[in-house]
Formats: sequence, C-alpha cells, structure tokens
Amino acid sequence: MSPSSYDGTGVEYYTIPSFKFVSGFSIDIRIAYRCYNPSAPKTVCIPTCYGGRISTTLSFTAEDQALRSYRVIVVAMLGN
Repeated sequence: MSPSSYDGTGVEYYTIPSFKFVSGFSIDIRIAYRCYNPSAPKTVCIPTCYGGRISTTLSFTAEDQALRSYRVIVVAMLGN
C-alpha cells in the first residue's frame, strides 16, 4: 500500500494494490481522502454520505463544532 498524488483541493489518494473482494475478484483500487487538523492528537475517520463529496463534509471541523480538536480524515464513499 502506498500514498499517491496530491491535488490543489487538499484531496489525497491512497492506492491499495490487488484488493480482493469476497467473490475472489482482485483489482487495484484508489481511495480519495482529505485530512483536517493534522496535528491534533486524536483521530476520527468519517466517510462521505451517499451523493456527498469530501469538499461538502467540512462542518465537523469548524471552530464551534464537536470535532474541532480531532484530526479528521474524510474518506470519499464510492470514489467521488
């Protein structure tokens, strides 16, 4: 497993080679994610909602929100 490229929106990609499904089918997959508050001591992982995007899952990390003191990793559901 290895991290991949970074784009200007802050979205990063992680490649998992030879990901094997229950059916036995295997394929390389690439997961998109973005980190917020990277220096925070605690970490939480949040998937985007169905139809949601990484860029619209920001309200959790605002100054007055519950996860403001956490490192938040937002993972794109279904590869958005």
